[in-house]
Amino acid sequence: MIIAGAVWGVGIGTSFSAILAIAARGRSLDELSCSRVASVGVLGGLLLAGLVVGGSWGDWPNGAAIVPFSILPLLGAGGGVASLLVARKAGRALGSGEETGSLLEG
Repeated sequence: MIIAGAVWGVGIGTSFSAILAIAARGRSLDELSCSRVASVGVLGGLLLAGLVVGGSWGDWPNGAAIVPFSILPLLGAGGGVASLLVARKAGRALGSGEETGSLLEG
């Protein structure tokens, strides 16, 4: 069960980070709103659900294909907002007077 959860997490996290890198280019973590990050998480979850269901469309029983489209976007939104809040808190805790870096700085 843990390995299956890790696989979904990697997929959602990868799509989330790619979309966020494009949508929030040049912004700092303090400039990002929770609603924007949640919407990017939903898009990442929908992208992954589309890939999963599209790749195995004939294998889904009647009506079961809706499950990935309802669960994965919620996981993406929750994970994205949680990541933003943790990153903001870590930035404040580490803040030694340095300015918060933008998303393009690596």
